[in-house]
Amino acid sequence: MNVDRPVRLVPWARLKADRVRGGDVLLYPEKALYLNPTAAAIVRLCGTGLGAGAIAARIGVGTDEALAFLGELAQRGLLEEDPP
Repeated sequence: MNVDRPVRLVPWARLKADRVRGGDVLLYPEKALYLNPTAAAIVRLCGTGLGAGAIAARIGVGTDEALAFLGELAQRGLLEEDPP
């Protein structure tokens, strides 16, 4: 994954508030991924034209931490890089 290339969620993934558990959940076909506050902040910034490095700087986490989480989303087929 390119640190500078903007990333976005795939169209079939949605970030929703989980009123029962009091957090955020990433919903995608037949599955749900419950997110901690840092992960939810990263997901909220996907699709805003920011790359992993800029997302990490914006929320105050290490680039490696943001890249690891975004890489996990990409492996699950939930994240795309914008074309160059």
